[in-house]
Amino acid sequence: MEYDLNLRWYTAADLRYIRLQPLNESKIGVSVEFGYLLMRNLQLGLGYAFLNFEDPDFSYRDQMFNNFFITLQMKFSENIFNWK
Repeated sequence: MEYDLNLRWYTAADLRYIRLQPLNESKIGVSVEFGYLLMRNLQLGLGYAFLNFEDPDFSYRDQMFNNFFITLQMKFSENIFNWK
């Protein structure tokens, strides 16, 4: 769920559920994010994951970032490349 605070700033909340049927396992993830529109079709966000998926193969990453994350979102369309 995303909410625009004004034309440049936004906030978002995310709830994820994953079910792995073969392993009979399920996980829940919850996070919040605040972001800024850098330019048309390009957003930068900073967020925090309260509940996240844990995987022993990525345990170093979890210790390094302490549940904070950065997002960079870009919308691609024919207008970017002047294809219209």
